[in-house]
Amino acid sequence: MSVLSRTRRRLALAACGVVVLQACSGASEVAPACTISAVTVSVPLASLTVGQTTQAVANYNVQNCTPLPTISWVSDNGAVASVSSTGLVTGVAAGGPVSIRATVGAQTGSANVTVTRVPVATVAITGGAPVMVPGRGGLFVATARDAGGNVLTGRTVTWTSSNTTVATVVDGAVSTFAVGGPVTITATVEGVSATTTLSVVAAVNLAYGVANNATSTSQYVVSESFTNPGDSTVSRKTATGTYELRILGLGASTANRRFLYVNSRVATAHCHPAGEPTIAGNGSMIAQIVCASVTTGAAVDAPYAFVAFGTDAFTGRTGFFVTPTATMSATDVTVTSPFSAASRGADANILVRGTSAGEYVATFSSLARVAGDVAENHFAQSWGTTPGTWCASDGWSFSGFTASVTCYDQAGVKSNERFGTMVLERGRATKRFAVSWVDQPELSTSVPRSSWTYSTGGGVSIARVSAGVNDVTFANLAGSTAAPLAVFVSSYASPNSHCTVVQVTRVGADLVARVNCVAPVTGAPRDQQFSIAVIE
Repeated sequence: MSVLSRTRRRLALAACGVVVLQACSGASEVAPACTISAVTVSVPLASLTVGQTTQAVANYNVQNCTPLPTISWVSDNGAVASVSSTGLVTGVAAGGPVSIRATVGAQTGSANVTVTRVPVATVAITGGAPVMVPGRGGLFVATARDAGGNVLTGRTVTWTSSNTTVATVVDGAVSTFAVGGPVTITATVEGVSATTTLSVVAAVNLAYGVANNATSTSQYVVSESFTNPGDSTVSRKTATGTYELRILGLGASTANRRFLYVNSRVATAHCHPAGEPTIAGNGSMIAQIVCASVTTGAAVDAPYAFVAFGTDAFTGRTGFFVTPTATMSATDVTVTSPFSAASRGADANILVRGTSAGEYVATFSSLARVAGDVAENHFAQSWGTTPGTWCASDGWSFSGFTASVTCYDQAGVKSNERFGTMVLERGRATKRFAVSWVDQPELSTSVPRSSWTYSTGGGVSIARVSAGVNDVTFANLAGSTAAPLAVFVSSYASPNSHCTVVQVTRVGADLVARVNCVAPVTGAPRDQQFSIAVIE
């Protein structure tokens, strides 16, 4: 065959799609075409959990393909299961089946995968309160985790209460109805459960604490705080020397009578309620507190301690009232308000009258001592809106229970002023409590008279630290834990001084309260008689 004829034959074969190879010998051959067999796809795990991966493999044969063909991967529902360019399948969300397809040339194969949720391994309940009172609410939170401890979101939680007459729970929100328990609260997530218990106890209508952040204009929870379980007490500064005290729960019952007593926690300042508290719609008792310099009467920032209670907070004889006006009639006036009550008798037994400027007589006719009664103490303080004024007990008789109260302006001059006064005999059942009258503060050591001293712990003794400073020791009142205690004083008798508790410490089993008394205007230390109380 001529050279021209061979060239024409190669061109003709090329036009027909056949590759022509030229051998060294000069002979020619036809190369076979690239062929790809059917594609099948396999996955080691046909069921994945969310976040789990598996490597898909495309199985096929190729012949005579240079270069080798590439594999194109695609998922028909990437929101449930995605696939990478290398065939790595990842579970994204529960669902399926999802088709994972591999395409090689003109051949396509697929395999299905399904995706399930990560199994719940544990459930934990947080939040809420283990002890509450009737009529309150709380919120529990259930957290589900997988075996690796990772938090699982988007899971449905089923809540149940073992006793719906005491407490119910809906979506973690607890409502309480009656005293009882413990009630078991259960949270179940996909068959895995956790439990916690809730007890509902009778309201104590008692709150106390120390508002020790004297400059905070933001609300903060007071320290050394006690109130009804599930409730809280917050304070904030509203102006120099003026504070808003909010006690959640203490105003829950409008029929309940209540009282508030305040002491500064420093000897250089005097603090007292500024008028009567108000009751908010959520059951909070909201009180305004004013603090003033002992020497100048100017408003000053100062930490303060408080105790607030309702008529049923204490056992034994309890009485309190707030005078309706600063200037009282010379004849007895019956005191009736949400801030007056006697544990025995009624409002008709509570009388007050003015005798001269700044001098008053208060009578709780039904609180006279009878068989079974123990020593009581009397406390008084200003409830006026003017900073720097103060009122003090000036003697009492437990026959018919009549007490004298004297009020002073900042200069220590007797002056008409609204005041609050209270009588305390005992505290709460099984709780620590003591009252005493310190009538000889000038002695280096002394023991208060038993006629005016009662304690659940033991004896009470006084050690004079320096002029105007006394350490009052209450035997066996420290307790085994650092449970909060309210300790407060009222100065007693004339001439009068500002007295307050500046420090409370525990010495072994004993509780020690340091009382500091200073004269008005000068601020000089002065030995002053005072009444003191400890309440748990």
